[in-house]
Amino acid sequence: MRKINPKELVRTVALSLMLLVACGYIFFNARNDWYADTMLLVLVFLCLPRLALVDYGKKIFIKGGIWILCGYLGLALISVLSPPSIYISHSWLIRSFSRIICVFIIVQTILPLGRYDRLALQYIIPLLCLMLSLAIISKQFDFLSKDIISFLTPWKIVDGAGHNKYVSFCLLFLMWGAVAVLWKTGRIQSLIAIVVVFISFCALLVSSSESSQLAAFISLVFFLLGHIYIRKWRYGIYLLCFLFFLIIPILWVKFSPVMSRNAWDVFQDSSSFLQNHWDIGSRLYLYDFCAGLVRKEFLFGYGFGSSLSIPVPDGVLPGWSMLPGGHPHNIVFLFLIEHGIVGFLWFTAVILMLFNYLYKTTLNCTEGPAVWALAISGQVVFSLSFSIWHPDVVLIYGLFFVFILITANFSES
Repeated sequence: MRKINPKELVRTVALSLMLLVACGYIFFNARNDWYADTMLLVLVFLCLPRLALVDYGKKIFIKGGIWILCGYLGLALISVLSPPSIYISHSWLIRSFSRIICVFIIVQTILPLGRYDRLALQYIIPLLCLMLSLAIISKQFDFLSKDIISFLTPWKIVDGAGHNKYVSFCLLFLMWGAVAVLWKTGRIQSLIAIVVVFISFCALLVSSSESSQLAAFISLVFFLLGHIYIRKWRYGIYLLCFLFFLIIPILWVKFSPVMSRNAWDVFQDSSSFLQNHWDIGSRLYLYDFCAGLVRKEFLFGYGFGSSLSIPVPDGVLPGWSMLPGGHPHNIVFLFLIEHGIVGFLWFTAVILMLFNYLYKTTLNCTEGPAVWALAISGQVVFSLSFSIWHPDVVLIYGLFFVFILITANFSES
């Protein structure tokens, strides 16, 4: 019998509490109020024991993450200092990076995963996923009201379509995290993983977030395809699939406008498919507008925070005089608009680093298909929705990378 290691036990408790508090907060409170920034600090505090109690001879600093943070900060500073643009926002830069740095600290505390971590996560992640799924289903069918369990949070209970996106995205990432820690570790565990996917899909389908539903189905296809053994060109095929979300915006810039009809005409045409599914239609016209912006400032873009204040001309996007929500609803377009092709090339380098990391760590691992499914689900979500540094959006990105690191490193070397 192994002797209990108190430091490793505390590190595991800290990680477990961080995941529990983060998921609970998202379910009850996520909507970008002042307490969203407070929650980021709370999560940093919960993770600090993992940093303080680690054996620094074994500590895995994510050097790529440090270079990514420095590179993005450098891009942002250059864009607001020289040459200045009328659309930049110095205050937004400070607020954004205070949030990004908080999440960066949280992500840096995840590795290394210890024996206790792996044992606990194999139960905690599936349990959190099932709890969140059942809570969504129960709330949707009026079996459960958040107000009944409001004592679990010190803040105001939040609801609505915008809030539901945060909950759905969190569930989506939890689902693939659960599959990764369970799949093919045993017959019973694999069966539980299937049950988790089924219940999670039911919860996502009754939610109001169409982008999470699309991401779930696309990532499921990649999970299934990931079990096919590829002898030749495996690296190239995986890379092409992984970079596809980068290619589409560039093609959009090249060939836009994609939409031939005037946006107002479509919006007022009740017989139009896009009018009846305006979430799709609005994005198509929005991406056309974003592509036009990129062509005008192709090299360096409009500067950090510019997407918050760039005006949308009348008739381009019905109902909006600015970008909806202050962002282009596509992470690649965010970099193209704010930092031009220079920012896009930097972002491409980051994605290539991430791909190489995942490819090496998951090669011939049982959790590999789930890790790739998780990565693709994030790409779909961030290509259709979150592309702004609001605190709860940054938290969702943070959880995504937390689950990426956990799942990619779950097998003991």
